[in-house]
Amino acid sequence: ARVILQRVTAGGDFGVTVKYYSSVRLDIRRKEVIKGKSSGSDDEGVRVKVKVAKNKVAPPYKVAEFDMLFGRGISRDGCLLDAGEQVGTVERKGAYYYFNGEKLGQGREKALTTMQESPELKAAIEADVRVKCAERLAAYQGSGASGSNERSVASDDDEVFFDDDDEVLSEDSAGAR
Repeated sequence: ARVILQRVTAGGDFGVTVKYYSSVRLDIRRKEVIKGKSSGSDDEGVRVKVKVAKNKVAPPYKVAEFDMLFGRGISRDGCLLDAGEQVGTVERKGAYYYFNGEKLGQGREKALTTMQESPELKAAIEADVRVKCAERLAAYQGSGASGSNERSVASDDDEVFFDDDDEVLSEDSAGAR
């Protein structure tokens, strides 16, 4: 059996393939199906793994996993639960999820249901995750990981230079009127 792969073109006379024409290409793969609440109901969505196959504007080959819910989009609560687990705010022991020693539920879907039913709990988890992410970012930036791109504190000469630019810009805009 022969398999013929056709490339999608961006149109035009020359038919440049999207592979070369695009600035960002995402490879989206289905990991698992999110089933409906009751048996026999339709699927609610899919858990996907997205890999940046090409990126001309940022570093490529990043990978992300999230829930795509049909008719609703990307699940914010699912991303919050994943981020909480990753930074250590939400703890997972086997199939059970815990937050500050309080059981959220057995299984991911039950934990998400508990979060949706309790806005205070969801707000507490989100605040905790944001604090831990900010701490990690501060530690990362403080360790000198940003390299030579970090700008030093401006000196008096820099202020004079920037002040002169502002004056030149205001003169140009006044002359253009």
